[in-house]
Amino acid sequence: MSQTSSVTRPGRLVALPPQTTSGDPGSPARPIGESPTIARPLRALVLSKHELVRAGLTQLLSSDARRVSVVERLTQAGDLRSLDVVVFDLSGHLGALPRELPVLLAKRVPVLVLTAHERSYLTESVLALGVAGTVHLNLTAEELIRAVELAAAGQSAAQVASRHQRREAARAGTQLTERELSILELVGTGLNNQDIADRLHLSINTVKTYIRSAYRKIRVTRRAEAVLWVVHHRLDPPFAGQTRACTAEPPPAV
Repeated sequence: MSQTSSVTRPGRLVALPPQTTSGDPGSPARPIGESPTIARPLRALVLSKHELVRAGLTQLLSSDARRVSVVERLTQAGDLRSLDVVVFDLSGHLGALPRELPVLLAKRVPVLVLTAHERSYLTESVLALGVAGTVHLNLTAEELIRAVELAAAGQSAAQVASRHQRREAARAGTQLTERELSILELVGTGLNNQDIADRLHLSINTVKTYIRSAYRKIRVTRRAEAVLWVVHHRLDPPFAGQTRACTAEPPPAV
């Protein structure tokens, strides 16, 4: 392939420069698959032939600058290695797949494809090619950012569905809230209360209140027992986007 990237050829697909979004420099953030001590948002490239779609996707992704940074257009093919994920718009596409898509996949860049419909022949075709995932036009900023995080982490839709099933099975008969279950998952990773409080942007007293309530619901009294409960139910720690996405709920009365 020539030194000039096909994804930036004049007249072809281009990426819109990101809108400036101020983030809170004191808030922790991390890309999927990296240590929590590395504070770096995921680097995403938006590719679309349609200016309106490019602008919309860029605005949605830029809504949380702690988690995603939309990069400017690439100048060389080698720059693909600096990306965590490419958001590739096929929402208005007809006919054969663009030749840029196989090029990206050959470079082993995680690609998230935007389609006009949730289920279609086009969706099945790109999944068969090996894209990291697909999303359709009817989605929110949070849903798009979470999809980007999943793509960068290499998690498939099947893996996400499997995790959801395990979590629902663990909650059955316990009356655990979403927040309590998320905190138990973090307890299972070995994090202490202060680490969990920092991760979820809660006070340590609030975390302790959730933990006491969760322990009572799963009928344990010690942290080691809670860890065993998490392992027994094969629960995975939530990735960064999910910990932020928990619906706000008041601490339980204990």
